[in-house]
Amino acid sequence: GGPPPYLSTLSRYGKAMTTGDKVVLLNITGITAATNYVLFIYVEDRAGNYNGGIDIPVITKPLEASMAFSLQFLKGNLTENERLVIRRYVAFYLAYPIAQILDQKYYIDYGPNNSTAFINIVPLASDESFPSPKELADIVPGILSALKSKITYLDASFVPVPVELNFTLPSFSTEPTLQSANYTWVTFTLAMSNASWVYVMWQKNATKKGKPSSFQVANALDSLNIRWNGKNVELGPTEENYTVNLTDLDQNTSYIVFFTAASVQPMYPTLLPDSEVREYNVTTAAEPVKVKIITSSSTSTTYAARKTPSLIYMLIFLLICLVGSLT
Repeated sequence: GGPPPYLSTLSRYGKAMTTGDKVVLLNITGITAATNYVLFIYVEDRAGNYNGGIDIPVITKPLEASMAFSLQFLKGNLTENERLVIRRYVAFYLAYPIAQILDQKYYIDYGPNNSTAFINIVPLASDESFPSPKELADIVPGILSALKSKITYLDASFVPVPVELNFTLPSFSTEPTLQSANYTWVTFTLAMSNASWVYVMWQKNATKKGKPSSFQVANALDSLNIRWNGKNVELGPTEENYTVNLTDLDQNTSYIVFFTAASVQPMYPTLLPDSEVREYNVTTAAEPVKVKIITSSSTSTTYAARKTPSLIYMLIFLLICLVGSLT
């Protein structure tokens, strides 16, 4: 069978009863597009007896594109609650589940008094057709009208233009490269060929228990879903030789470091496949041993010279005492 739930983050589990004609329909939901899966199926009777089961490999269908449009606001970064209000109105006017309405957490252009956010609409797996940019453009004015009455900081002068976002995967234009290793930190440089999230996680090499998946690296989890150290950064396609610093490390210690990446475009799948996870072994430098040298002064030398005769005097005294006791 498949892995137990406590060892898996992307597995799904379920059961179904056979009907009178011994036919059962398995409806599996909550899985990711364009992803390799293995179905572990076994049959159990009412007495609790079950067969060995079978394994069926499947690949889910990819999402070819999604629709998006941008909105401009007269303030800086939006709060999670403000973003949720926006998604709710977009979902309402599109008659679409809110789970399929995503907002991009990274603002392409933002400052203390303004920001631009992208609203991305992910097609449902059951969709036979999807609105074109022109059809979406006809719906957007109604969405704006609703948002203007609820969100005072919406920039009414900004006219959004819906666009179709084609599916893209991130790629490294410059592979992560170790630049330096100090006593408590190491530095990598890298570059991306398109706008991407870059995820890195690291841990002492002695604790490695197998190679993690791309999803686990992005969530700073090892292959057994145990939390590691991790960080992420969002890079544009024009940022070359970006520096990633891993700090607070132990000196003279081996670490294993994993890198993966995801497109900033909020659609699925965005993560690199598991086979594209980068793995590196680095060792921090050993801090030099500090030796304290004490130079004797003339005073201490004289004192040491005076200490030597005192031992002779003591021996003579003990000898006199011994002779006295014998006589």
